Amino acid sequence: MMASSDGEESTYLFGALGTALGEVTLRQLNFQPYIPERSLPGCDFCQYRPCSKEDLKKHVHDVHGDKPYKCNLCEYATHLRTLINLHMRKHTGEKPYKCSLCDYSAAQRSNLTKHMRRHTGEKPYKCTICPFSASENAELRDHMRLHSGEKPRKCPFCNYSTTQKSALMSHIRRHTGEKPYKCELCDYRTVQRSTLRCHMRVHADDRPLMCTYCGYKAVSKSALGIHIRTHTGEKPHECNKCDYSTNQISNLSRHMRQHSEDSDHQ
Repeated sequence: MMASSDGEESTYLFGALGTALGEVTLRQLNFQPYIPERSLPGCDFCQYRPCSKEDLKKHVHDVHGDKPYKCNLCEYATHLRTLINLHMRKHTGEKPYKCSLCDYSAAQRSNLTKHMRRHTGEKPYKCTICPFSASENAELRDHMRLHSGEKPRKCPFCNYSTTQKSALMSHIRRHTGEKPYKCELCDYRTVQRSTLRCHMRVHADDRPLMCTYCGYKAVSKSALGIHIRTHTGEKPHECNKCDYSTNQISNLSRHMRQHSEDSDHQ
C-alpha cells in the first residue's frame, strides 16, 4: 500500500486489485482510520495490551478466570478491579466521599448520594399501591412486602420474621444481648441507632411526649407506650415456655435466656 506525498488528497494503490481500480482516494472509500483508545490500561495480570475496554474484559475473563481480583485479607474475590478497590476500603476504613452538610462520610459515591437525600428529603422511589415513597430502592422493596405479606428474613432463634434486614438484626441482638450503640455521656447502650438518638434527648432534657395518666414525659413513642402499661397493667409480651408475661420485650428476652441457661445445665 503506497500513498502519494504531494499536497493533493492521499491515494492508495491496492496491488493487483489496484491495477483494475486504479488510484482510490480515502474519501472515495469512506475510510475511517482506526484510532486506539488513549491511556487504555493494560492487563493487571500479564503484559497483554488490549485495543478496547471490551477486549480487556474478554481477555481477563478468558485467560485469568471469572474472579481474578482477590482480597489478600479475606476470601473476597471479584471480576472487576473497581470492585476490589471498593472492597479494600472495608479493611482500611477509607471513606473519601464526604457530606457537605454534616460529618457523614462514605466509602462509595452511591452511599453518599443516598445519604444526601436525608438532607434534601428527596424520595424518588414510589409505591404503586399506596402513597408511600422512599429514598432508596431497597427501602421500597421492603415496603412492597407489607402489601404482599412476604417476610423472607427469619430469626434463627425463634419464629420471628420480618421484611427488613435492619429489623432482623435488631431483633437478633435481643437474643444475643449485643448492644453496639453506646451513649457518650453515660453508660447507656442499645441495639438500635434510632433508640440511641431518642436516649440523647434525655441529656438534652428534650421529652416531647406526655403521659395522659400522669405528668411523665417521654423521649419516644415506644418509651411512652412502656410507661402507659404501668398504668393499664398490660403485659403483651408472653413467654411460650411458661406463664411469664411482661410489658417490655427486653424483659422477655432476658427471661428467655434464663430458659436457655436452665436447658444447658440439664
